[in-house]
This record gives sequence, C-alpha cells and structure tokens, in this order.
Amino acid sequence: MMECKKALMDEEVGGDVNKAMDYLRAKGIAKASNNTRVAAEGLIGVYENNGICTIVEVNSETDFVSRNEGFQEFVAKIAIAANSLGIQETGVTSAAVDIPSLLAHSDSPSTTIESLLGDIVASIRENIVIRRAINLTSNQANLLSGVYVHGKLGGDLSMDGGISSVQLGRESSVVTLSLAQGDTEASLETEQRTLLTTAAKRLAMHIVAAKPQYLSSSAVPQSVRESEEAVMREQTLANPPKNMAMLEKIIDAKVNKRLSEISLTGQAHMAVEGAPVIAKYVTELAKDNALPELELQAFQHWSLGQESS
Repeated sequence: MMECKKALMDEEVGGDVNKAMDYLRAKGIAKASNNTRVAAEGLIGVYENNGICTIVEVNSETDFVSRNEGFQEFVAKIAIAANSLGIQETGVTSAAVDIPSLLAHSDSPSTTIESLLGDIVASIRENIVIRRAINLTSNQANLLSGVYVHGKLGGDLSMDGGISSVQLGRESSVVTLSLAQGDTEASLETEQRTLLTTAAKRLAMHIVAAKPQYLSSSAVPQSVRESEEAVMREQTLANPPKNMAMLEKIIDAKVNKRLSEISLTGQAHMAVEGAPVIAKYVTELAKDNALPELELQAFQHWSLGQESS
C-alpha cells in the first residue's frame, strides 16, 4: 500500500493511476495487467444471422438477475434487434450499434426496445442498462468466423421463430479468418470447411483464455509502444548490462517480447496441443489445407464489465 501511495505521489506520475502502474512495473513491484475492469453484472449475448455476428452486453446490478428467465429473454431480444439494424447497413465490416437507435427500434408494430427495457426494470426492480452492442459482418464470400461463449448458460434461446439462437454467457469472442481473393467458403471441400471452422472456434477459445489486446505487434499504437519502451528502459538501467553497447538491443528485445504477449498473432496457442505461436499456426493451417492464403483478419473479445479489445 505504501508503494502504491508513493507511486501516486511521484512528481512525474502526478496522481495518474495508469502512470502509477507503469512506475511500479518499472520498479519491479507490479506486473503488467491486460484488464481494465468496471463494476457490472448481467449477460453478454451473441447472435449470428444473415452473415452478421452480433454481440451485446446488458448490465444489471446483481449477478442473481442473470439467472432470471425474463432477463435472459430480454438480452436475446436486444441481440436480435441489434442484428436487424446491422442487416439494414450493407457493406459494414464492423460497426458499434448506436444505443439510442437500438432503443427506438420496434420489437413489434406497437413495442419499442425502450418500452421493453421499462417493462423489465419494473419487473425485476433493478437498474438495467444496455451497455454496448456491435455488428460484425462475415457475409463476404472469402471470410470465415469462429465464435466462443464462456460461462455459457445451459441452453441457447430462440426468439425469432426458431431460425437461429442467441448464446448467453459472461464472456465471448469472435475471430475472423480471411481466405485468398477468389477463394470462398462455398468453394471449400467439406473436410476443409470443417477443419477451418474448428480452427476458428479454437482461436476464439484462445482469445478468451489469453485476452490479447491487439491483432499483431504492428497494430499496437505508437503511444503504447513508447510507454512500454520507457518501462523496459528503466527496468534495464536498474540492473544495467556489462556491455552498455548492447543496451538498445536488450530494450528492443524486451519491448518486442511484451508486444507479442499482448498481440494475438504473437501468443502461444492455448487451445491447440503443443502451443504453437499463432502466426505460425495459421500459416501451417493454410498449408495443410492447400490454401494459397489464410490470414487472421480481426477479432473481438468481450468480458462482462470489461472494455472490449
């Protein structure tokens, strides 16, 4: 506690919590953390329909509410409504759903999502908040997606006449694989499609376990890279190498290692035997399936009460 207080009072930190964490890491007192948490309970819903994967988070005050059947149905309806808004926007690869537009959306000719929200609040007697929603388009012919929901409730909910179902849980991830131009999911052999679909889901499982912040090291913002370099420099200078001419190379190696740890392509695959580096795993996956190209295009990771990555 005293070390935390000292860090916050440091002249350069100036009371900034994030700077204080970097200060403590540089002193070797605190380990790096990938999580930025906020207080929230509720459920995350995932819904796939018409080539669009929708993720929504609906918060409640207590965890007990997540086991309420009426609340679960409400979250499912929110996911389906958000998905329908995405279908109306053609050509959108990934887009956050505007919450006011979602609230104004009609669930039926006489009922809006906002009125359903009022009903569920009155029924449960807790504050219920539609925190966020996103639509991820996978209806381009050369894209394959994998979805994983962690802490999943026993059964999926079908709220659209049985066309498809909404998965509910506390954490979810979606990963998109891109085939070469000219290749399509429809053109794949059945065995190829099965293997790639399974691989995509395992990647989604890895994302939930490893919680990468970025797709690759090259996707890390320059500000983050500079912050990591400053931390590693101070760490290294605290126990300097005998050959100071190697200082910059040592710092670069530490920074690159750290950026790999927080980037999906640089991590060791936690859902595949042997834990191969994911960049190499995808390359081998393409080779094994006789594909000229296979790339990790994007991913989303949502955890209840946590900022998305």
